[in-house]
Amino acid sequence: MSMSKKNQGYVLGGLAAVLAFVFYLNHNSGPSFAGVVADERYEPLKVEDPSLRLDLLDRIRNTEYSGTHRNIFTGEAPPPPPSVVKKMQEEEAKKRALPPPIPPVNVPAKFFGYAADPRTGERRAFFTNSDDVFVVAQGGILLNNFRVLKINNNSVDVQEISSKRNTTLSLDVSAAPAGFGALGNPVPSPAPPSTE
Repeated sequence: MSMSKKNQGYVLGGLAAVLAFVFYLNHNSGPSFAGVVADERYEPLKVEDPSLRLDLLDRIRNTEYSGTHRNIFTGEAPPPPPSVVKKMQEEEAKKRALPPPIPPVNVPAKFFGYAADPRTGERRAFFTNSDDVFVVAQGGILLNNFRVLKINNNSVDVQEISSKRNTTLSLDVSAAPAGFGALGNPVPSPAPPSTE
């Protein structure tokens, strides 16, 4: 379908009018980017090889998490690091390797008093074991396994003969059987019989 020359003139005139109108609008409003100023100091990055490094991407994709795998939504404390666990195990092994501590000297008797000879000052200690009472001088043997080293006012130093270990027995006046002297006072030795 061909257009007549008259119609073509109308179309061209209409297009010219639209173009003139658009030019007028653009010319009056000015460019919309007039306020934007380019940064003159901008320098593009210097990339020596702009190609994509697929080898690095593959390495990142194949990296596996090597930390502790635990549920972060529980209240349990995280396990200690392997170095701490190893150190704790070594300390436990050292403790197990050490010999057990030597038990303290156990004297199966209680010290409940002493008597002093007024003439010589020699002391004798009183011990009880159940219903038995033992009177032992300083340097004497108690229960066939203990030597009385020193008799003090409130204690007795004793040595276990088999191990040569020492211990101290404190005065326990409550262990005194009935019939022994007043608490806290030395019980005097009986006077020797008269020769007259």
